[in-house]
Amino acid sequence: MEAAQVKHIVSIKLADALFGDDAYTDGSFIVPSIMTFVTTVLGKVIKRQVDSIHEEAQELEEQWLGKRRRLVG
Repeated sequence: MEAAQVKHIVSIKLADALFGDDAYTDGSFIVPSIMTFVTTVLGKVIKRQVDSIHEEAQELEEQWLGKRRRLVG
């Protein structure tokens, strides 16, 4: 499944969970302002996760280098 498909499915489920029937214009299309809100929320959540992954990767690299230095040095 492509990223765009996943984003669309998650957006629909999130809009439905947060706003119910009010999220849809005619039962199938999400109201533009709600879609903007959902997209913003998803973007912030994903950015936090990416930042967290980068921080954890940096910590692991520092730990690895420290252990490596102890073994070599």
